[in-house]
Amino acid sequence: FPQVKQAIIKRLKSLCDIGIPLTLVTICAIMIAMISDLAPAIFEQQANDGSKFHCSDSFIRNWLHQSLHWSER
Repeated sequence: FPQVKQAIIKRLKSLCDIGIPLTLVTICAIMIAMISDLAPAIFEQQANDGSKFHCSDSFIRNWLHQSLHWSER
């Protein structure tokens, strides 16, 4: 879902650019809201092990590092 990824990146960068503090909780809420709106099927897809996607803190940290080269301060 590259369009969802790009939409989330655009939203996070725009919030950062205007000085909004972004915490893991805030970023998680933004990601969940945007995925629910743009591609809710992401939450329903099952992996081979039967698990489903969820926005864990570790996932968000890794995603932020890989996608935006961001880390927590």
